[in-house]
Amino acid sequence: KAWESLRNQKLAEIVVEEERLEQLKDQARRWHEAEQLRGYIAALAKFADENDVDALNQEEPQSYLDWASNHANDIDPLASSKPTILDEKEHWSRYRYW
Repeated sequence: KAWESLRNQKLAEIVVEEERLEQLKDQARRWHEAEQLRGYIAALAKFADENDVDALNQEEPQSYLDWASNHANDIDPLASSKPTILDEKEHWSRYRYW
């Protein structure tokens, strides 16, 4: 009985440790994705500036860059960002009219 209790305790600890590791990996993946977006946003801004063209295909290029940067921050677990409409997805997905 004592061995079974110890086994169950260790298996529970293993599950908790695996969950923590998955969270860490997810945070690292999101951080890396945000860094890639920031690099792309910087390259896009530089290209548009150096070529004097609207490479962004937007009416307000700076507004687009700000929007993109905010979304990169939203993905990044180490950064803070302004709320976006995507933050409301879960809330609005729960309600249906018929």
